[in-house]
Amino acid sequence: MDNLICYPLRTDKSVYFEVIVNAISHDKKYELVSLKEALHDRRKLKSSKIAFFSFYEDIKSSSKFKVYAKFIQHIFVIKYLKAHGVKIVHTVHNGVSHDLNCRAIESKLAKFLLTEADRVIMLCDETLSVVKKNYNLDISGKAVKIPHPNYIGIYGNEVKEDIRAKFHISPNDMVVLFLGLVRPYKNIELIIQLARDYKGKDVKFLIAGEAYDPEYMKKIRKLASGLDNVIITGEFVENDNMASYLSAADVMILPYENTSLNSGPIFIGPSFKTNVICPDIGSAKEFPDGYLYMYSYEKKVEHYKKLKGAMDTAVNEFFYHKQVFDGKRNALYEFVIGYNSEAILKEKYAMLIVKLA
Repeated sequence: MDNLICYPLRTDKSVYFEVIVNAISHDKKYELVSLKEALHDRRKLKSSKIAFFSFYEDIKSSSKFKVYAKFIQHIFVIKYLKAHGVKIVHTVHNGVSHDLNCRAIESKLAKFLLTEADRVIMLCDETLSVVKKNYNLDISGKAVKIPHPNYIGIYGNEVKEDIRAKFHISPNDMVVLFLGLVRPYKNIELIIQLARDYKGKDVKFLIAGEAYDPEYMKKIRKLASGLDNVIITGEFVENDNMASYLSAADVMILPYENTSLNSGPIFIGPSFKTNVICPDIGSAKEFPDGYLYMYSYEKKVEHYKKLKGAMDTAVNEFFYHKQVFDGKRNALYEFVIGYNSEAILKEKYAMLIVKLA
């Protein structure tokens, strides 16, 4: 049996890769193997037709030596696979590295992957222009669009705990949820600033997720000190408890840097019929106009003003035009059912495999 290599093949914390691996493995003519298996077993390498890579440019480490070692190793691996006739498929997730300390070298590796890949998977249409701008590369001839999956049924629908009761939130309050890894590029400081402006109103801000950097979490907690309308969990939300948090939320808030390209949480919210406030990054532009509480900004100093405008609209519709507010979340749900289903992913991956194998 021929093989398909997946990197990563398994990961504990992200169900995204589970969905992707299931889509790739839909064709039972192939066996999925890890990159490590293929590199350590010549028979498996010889039988491997395609290697799928996600986040292979992510080589961050606290040690500069390890970063450069990984850089050289990853280049060697791609060259080695190609020398053995394996086709390379690289998925573009980020416009630029989110790690400022490693951005330069990770960008070099990303450009190498984009150049060497036989096919480049883009999750959104904006990928082409972002790659051209950031890497001066035209990948239109080898780009294949496979949309980001929805998360309907992936996390389950069981509400394990009453989050509003746990954090003493009134049933009448509007809950604004940030869900995910707490990192600087996600601008959690702006959420705290919103909380200050909404102090004394029936709006609660729930920041649920662990910090990539403990010092950044300390900074966020200090900023939120004295605000009774902000709850910061500081803990990773387990997959089987996602439904609990999303069922408690009225809207998700994702004030990312406008250099971001894709976002999983932008699809998590609609999968649970939860509205989303976010800037007009690539993933957000995949939705029809008016579906999201989307805003645009060019300069960093403009960000809060534009975010506040989108927030004000969401709050106004939640309290005074509930039919409009609920109509948006239902429309989001129907959209991701039709456009981001696992069936569509399986079909598109199958077509790609047939063309390359």
